[in-house]
Amino acid sequence: MAGYRSLIRRRQQTALARGQDEVDFVILEPRPEQVFVEEAWVEATRSMEVLYREGGFMQARVRLERVDFKSDGVWARVVVDEGPRALFHHVVVVGWPEGIKRDALEGAVEGEPFSERRVDTARQGLLRDLGRLGHIYATVAPSWSVEGGTQVSVAF
Repeated sequence: MAGYRSLIRRRQQTALARGQDEVDFVILEPRPEQVFVEEAWVEATRSMEVLYREGGFMQARVRLERVDFKSDGVWARVVVDEGPRALFHHVVVVGWPEGIKRDALEGAVEGEPFSERRVDTARQGLLRDLGRLGHIYATVAPSWSVEGGTQVSVAF
């Protein structure tokens, strides 16, 4: 709306500068079907799926079910099927140097929602801890398995 107001003011100033008393012009507002871009909504549903997976819903599906064009705008119906929520069930670190205490795993905590991002954060934390201990060439390769659709076991 602010854009329309500034356009009106500019046209009025231009008309006054030319010596005109009134300004005749029509501002065409876009129709909802001109503003709605389906590709943007489909991309938004993909982003929503990623967010659900980061929250532990590994089988989440988000889809744009229906779009209605009405006089007051575009109304969309988005359907979300979360599926079961996967949690870290068992987290183990194999091959850690003996006699050296490791700090708590960042992100990969038993009972918390599973996500690949949390596993990667924990992997980076382990690499950082190993580097501080002088193991600069160490590698950490995580693997995980999902049991029953809700329990995730992770090994580093």
